[in-house]
Amino acid sequence: MTSTPSIAIVGGGAAGLSTAMYTAELGFTDIVVFEARHPAEGSSGRSAGIFNRQTNKMEELQLRAFGGRELDRLSTWSSFSLVRRGYVRVAKTEEHMEAYAAARALQDELGVPGELLDQAGLAALVPGMRVDDFVGGLYGAEDGHMDGHELCEAFRLRAVELGAQVRNRTSVAHSEQVGSQVRLIGTDNSDLGTYDIVVNAAGPSGPLVAEALGVRQNIVNERHQICMVEFEDRPERRIPAVQTYVPGSGQESLWVRTEGPGSLLAGLHTQEIRDTGETIDPENFNEKVDMDYAEAVGEEIVSRFEGWDDLRLAGGWSGLYPVSADGRFQIGPYHDRPNIISVGGLGGVGLTNAPAVGRTAAEWIVNGEPTTFSFATELVPDRASLYPEG
Repeated sequence: MTSTPSIAIVGGGAAGLSTAMYTAELGFTDIVVFEARHPAEGSSGRSAGIFNRQTNKMEELQLRAFGGRELDRLSTWSSFSLVRRGYVRVAKTEEHMEAYAAARALQDELGVPGELLDQAGLAALVPGMRVDDFVGGLYGAEDGHMDGHELCEAFRLRAVELGAQVRNRTSVAHSEQVGSQVRLIGTDNSDLGTYDIVVNAAGPSGPLVAEALGVRQNIVNERHQICMVEFEDRPERRIPAVQTYVPGSGQESLWVRTEGPGSLLAGLHTQEIRDTGETIDPENFNEKVDMDYAEAVGEEIVSRFEGWDDLRLAGGWSGLYPVSADGRFQIGPYHDRPNIISVGGLGGVGLTNAPAVGRTAAEWIVNGEPTTFSFATELVPDRASLYPEG
């Protein structure tokens, strides 16, 4: 490898562009990002964009705490902004509240603001929401939501400012080993250049790109749907994001977040991996909302917000969650191919964790090891937990 390595990043979503930005900030600026369409046109632009740090898992909280600080930094020199309307995760049992109390202790340790709410506090926070089956919740007033296109544009602008290039409408179809380097070949058989390091940050298309690079990326694409809901705009309806799903419960539950005056996004969520055995083509899947799903979401909203009798469904969309078989991210090089770096398996939290993911990948590229997060060495893409069959 040369003293100033050439780097190709395949994928112009939040993961790929954040990797480009942090790599350039660490001093390696000979970077080309190849995006099959346009930045954020895939999963990054189809996300609900919810940002939250209400978790009792130290690894997740460390990533998200870093992300919160970095998102603030992005907003100081770009048009990106995190809408801090708040986020609350409800508790349905006293055991859930005990877990949330443990989460608060972790938040205090990392300097992350949060607040435990009892049932009355939850009712006051979200006027009109039925809370009789909730015990309380964990609330982050400084959490909220973001726009995936804005975030990707902020990463792109900073990376380009530091010398990186972004090539749109350019897909990688094959590769060739040229000594210690990798030559990339486009779908039209064009020569895309020869690079010292190649990063696969192609999201749902990651397994296909991995195959083109001669490695494996074990992820499953899940199709998730988002509904838009309209209603009469009133001050008391400008509520924080609400997540009624409890991690580890295995139950799919309602989430909502305001989108703007008189509108909100809603859906049904679970963090459990939903491997149906179905292979979803990221270039050809149903991007609309299924009617039965929209009806189920509508029924849940009407039941949960009994006083909001003017709610009406107004369309929606679907996107893909690329998730790892063991539920953890894939960030790092392959043991036998150290110049191929995987950045994948980000599921439905790619925007929230884009800063931490990009920084970790950049540290692998520049330093040969991750330094910000001590556990990041466990996230390599050829770890045993991803391939139990060997």
